[in-house]
Amino acid sequence: MINEKDLENFKNEILLGVQRSINIAILHHKNFSEFKNKFLGQTVVLVGAGPTLKFFEPIENAIYIGVNRTFLFEQIKFDYLFAIDKNGLETKENSYTSNFLNYLGNNCVKFVGDQNCGINLQIPEGKLNNSIRRYKTTSNLVPSKFTVDIESEPIGNFYSVSFQAMQFILYTNPAKIYLIGMDSNVATEGHFTDTEEKKKHESLIGNTIKCVKSWQELKVFKEIYYPDTQIISVNPVGLKGIFEDEYTEKYRNSKEKERYDKDFKEFWECPSKNYLQQIKFSEQYNVLVERVKKKKVIIYGTGLLFQSIARMVDLSKIKIIGISDKKYSTYGEKFLGYDVIPKNDIFKTDADCILVAVQEYEAILKELKQRIPKNKNIQILPLAKKFEVI
Repeated sequence: MINEKDLENFKNEILLGVQRSINIAILHHKNFSEFKNKFLGQTVVLVGAGPTLKFFEPIENAIYIGVNRTFLFEQIKFDYLFAIDKNGLETKENSYTSNFLNYLGNNCVKFVGDQNCGINLQIPEGKLNNSIRRYKTTSNLVPSKFTVDIESEPIGNFYSVSFQAMQFILYTNPAKIYLIGMDSNVATEGHFTDTEEKKKHESLIGNTIKCVKSWQELKVFKEIYYPDTQIISVNPVGLKGIFEDEYTEKYRNSKEKERYDKDFKEFWECPSKNYLQQIKFSEQYNVLVERVKKKKVIIYGTGLLFQSIARMVDLSKIKIIGISDKKYSTYGEKFLGYDVIPKNDIFKTDADCILVAVQEYEAILKELKQRIPKNKNIQILPLAKKFEVI
């Protein structure tokens, strides 16, 4: 039963939500309506503060939009800047909030967001001058989603102010968007102004994975609503392979590229590696080797989990006759030296066992078991079980 107090609180939340929606529509109409299709046919450059920004090469006749402390990069005169909280403008040593608010650039228009997250994050209203354009994001119980009509709705709030800038940029409908310095905290050097490498980046991994996944979701959003807009990642690290990748000669021939590529590889492997250590996979594997001894094995799943396993243990102890995955539909390819078998053909082989190399393997095990032909006697097992003993 809902008591009267809870019911009253619920009613108040609804009324406040309606009031906030009306206020946002009025505010955003004032601050965003003039930008609808404003950059149609033009090129926009979104600048992040990652260390690859140091390899910047000018893109002519472009509109430059920066986030947080990118305005400190003196080679660019920004046309627009975005900030959402103190974390982006302040460090342990310095506060750059006033510098941001007073930055001139190329008659720079500055947008400051409000995500309603309290005193530790909020950029105080009293510090803002009349030239600053405020905007509101999704907050509290409202789920975040990428917003098409930023003129009347809150802007989707994800794991970086860059996503709010991107929703604005897409609203202007440019022909091209270049992403520069968007390293998603993958490179261990951190900010482009840093002089010392971070000792650890493991603490950032959870949020960074969510951030990269949000970029993948943004790509889908873009393809639905702005299919004619081309997005190009310049010298990508965390965004590698999501959009069109482009490398400058200065970066391609640098020592940093080799180091950042290593960071990228370690970043993606870290969760799988930690997971395998947590479930004591090395011990599991010794038992599994005995269980499938002399059997012909197909590995199903070629993602990060299997790649981490391939580096952790000696797979030659298992008689692997091929690798399969849903993305393979033809023969002739190889993966890590193994022949690729299309998913639909795995039961046409003489395999005795299929090992599913996926962390969330339950649904795949069920599907494959339902597909076993009546004349076949094939074991289907997880390669790495979620508990310690097989």
